[in-house]
Amino acid sequence: MTGHIDGLSRRRAIIVGAGQSGLAVAAALVAHGFQPQADFAVIDASRVEERTWDRRWRSLRLQTTARDSALPGFAFPGDPTRRPLAHEMGHYLASFARTFGIKPMWRTGALSVRKPGEGSTLELVTSRGTIQTRNVVAASGAYARPRRPDWAYDLAVTGVAMHSHDYLYPRQLPGGRVLVVGGGDAAVEIASELALHGDVIVSTRNRRINRSLRAFQARAASEGDGGPRAAGNISIRPHVVRAAGRTVTFSDLTSLTVESVVFATGYLPGDAWLPDSVTPHRGRAVDSSIPGLYAVGIPGYGDPHTPRINTIARHAERVARRIAERP
Repeated sequence: MTGHIDGLSRRRAIIVGAGQSGLAVAAALVAHGFQPQADFAVIDASRVEERTWDRRWRSLRLQTTARDSALPGFAFPGDPTRRPLAHEMGHYLASFARTFGIKPMWRTGALSVRKPGEGSTLELVTSRGTIQTRNVVAASGAYARPRRPDWAYDLAVTGVAMHSHDYLYPRQLPGGRVLVVGGGDAAVEIASELALHGDVIVSTRNRRINRSLRAFQARAASEGDGGPRAAGNISIRPHVVRAAGRTVTFSDLTSLTVESVVFATGYLPGDAWLPDSVTPHRGRAVDSSIPGLYAVGIPGYGDPHTPRINTIARHAERVARRIAERP
C-alpha cells in the first residue's frame, strides 16, 4: 500500500482514534495554534455513525459524573452531578469535535507505523493508503477488541452468544436461561437488566459479585430513572472451565445447559497496529521508544491503568507540547 491519501502526508501530525483521547489531543493542538485538517488530521477505523459510545447498551451510564466526564474547555450539558448515559457521551464527543472544528477521516484504520530511516519522518500505513508524517499519536482506545475466553469457541447455543460489545437491549436475546460471563461493571449491569425478563446465571471469579449487584441496583433505584434493579432472578456460579454445545462446566465441576450467553469479559486495547518493539520511553507517560510516536489513553504505554478523563486531558496537553516543540 503506497502513496498519499487525501494529501495527509503534508500534515504535522496524525492522530489515530476519534474517541475522547484522540479528540483531547486534537483540542490541545488547537490550543497550541495548530489548525485542524491543515496542520493535523484525525483518522478512525469506525464509520461515523458507529462511535464507540453509541454502540454501548442503551441503559449504560458512565461511572463518573457529567462534570468529571467532560474534556477541558467544553462543559457537559445538563446537571453536572448526574451520570450521563452512554449515547449522551457519544453526542457530547460529536459536539466537542464540531466546536473545535475537528473533522475525523472515518473508515480509515491504522495498520502499522514505522520509522523508515534516520530522519524525523514516520510512515503510517492505513487501510486507505500510506501517510508520511513527523508525529503519530496512538489514541486508538483501551476498549477496542472484544475479548472472549478460549472455551467460547466450543459453545453452540440455540439462542444467542454475544459479547457485551454487541449487546444493546434485552430483546436481542430470544428468551430462556441466559449465562452472563464476567464479574465487572458490564456483567453486573447487563445481568441486572436481563433479570427483569428471565432467569440469569452469572459465572465469575469475582467473590464480591453479590455486593456489586446490590450496590449497582441500589444506585439505580436512588437515581430514579427506571434503570435495571432486579436481583431475584440472578444466581451466581463459579467460572466456566469448558463448554460443549449448549452445556457449560464450571470450576466446581457442575454443569448447566443454557440458551444464550453474554460475554462481559472485557477488551483488548487498540494497539495491534503498533510495533511489538515499541515501549514507553523511560517509563514516561505519552512518550514512546520511537521518536515522534506518542500514546494517549492506551493502558500499558506509560500508564498501567485505563486513564480517566482528567488523566487523558493532562496527557493530551503533554503530547501537544511535544509536537509543538519537536523540530
